[in-house]
This record gives sequence, C-alpha cells and structure tokens, in this order.
Amino acid sequence: MSHIKPTLEEFRNTLRISRDNPNAEHIIFNFWRNWDKIAESINTGEIKIGMTETFFKDYLQIHHPHYALVAKLRSIGRILFFSGFAVLFLPLLFHSLPLELFVVGIAFILIGILITCPYHFVEGRKYAYRIYRLESMKRSIRKGNWSRGMAVLCAEYISDHIGLYSGVAEVCWPEYPALILSS
Repeated sequence: MSHIKPTLEEFRNTLRISRDNPNAEHIIFNFWRNWDKIAESINTGEIKIGMTETFFKDYLQIHHPHYALVAKLRSIGRILFFSGFAVLFLPLLFHSLPLELFVVGIAFILIGILITCPYHFVEGRKYAYRIYRLESMKRSIRKGNWSRGMAVLCAEYISDHIGLYSGVAEVCWPEYPALILSS
C-alpha cells in the first residue's frame, strides 16, 4: 500500500509540538525522513509498537485520579493477605496460642483478597485500552491516514508514551526511531 507522505512542514504543524525542543525536532525529522520504511515495517510486523509505563502514569492521572487510591489499597491488601497467612501458621509454631487466631487469619486473607480486586479490574482495563489504542494506530498506518497514524505515533513517541520494538532491539525517547531499522 502506498503511504501518502506529507511535507515536513505539514507534518510539524499537525503534531503541534513546541519547536523549542531540539531533540523533538530531530525526532520529527527522523520520522519524516524514514516515513516509508517505518510504515512498511509496522505493516509487515517487523516493528512492533508498545506502550511504555509513562503513558499509563500520565493517562491514569488525567482520566482516573482515583487510581492512586487503588494502588494504595492494593498494597494494604497484600499486607493483610500475607499477615493472614502468618497468623494462620503462628499457632502451629507455638502450640500455646488459641485456635481463634485461625479465624482471624482467614479473615485477614479474605479481606486482603477483596481489597486487591479493584486493582486487578483497573489493570484489565489498562490492558484493554492499550490493545485498542495500538490497534487503532496500526490500522490508521495501514490505511495510509498519516494524520491519525504516523503523526500520532510520532507525537506519542516524543512524549515517551510509545516505544518501537523489533526482534533484536527496542528504541524509545530520546533515541532516533531509525535506529530500529538498522538493527
């Protein structure tokens, strides 16, 4: 499929990235210069697009500010879970302790599991959103829609939300994307 390549100025204007950052300017030029190679490698599967954890930190802070609470609850849940196991096996070590500690241990374990459940739900949503976002970007690159495909890829790469991966190498901000083509 032929990919319509815009002029460098059109590409820069679409990205709306500050020109004060010389590194970003080099990355934009590198994407533009290697446009066809990068698009073709993504279409054939030689290069894979992956989201970095920076994306999820930024995304979750904006769209799900309660995620910090969920992460804290996960930590508390883990502490309760492992404390429950400690309480369960404590009477086995010291035979003089009451057996009611078994009930307390089981309660700690169950509460710990219940507290960590929202975290696993959020993790599942993160994974689903990651798949949706990446597939949407790849589909736009395949169709040749440069403003929704390569431009978004370049902008996300510069903001350190996306990395490019091949079988032997990976590149992410501030490395040049063309480095993956030479590996």
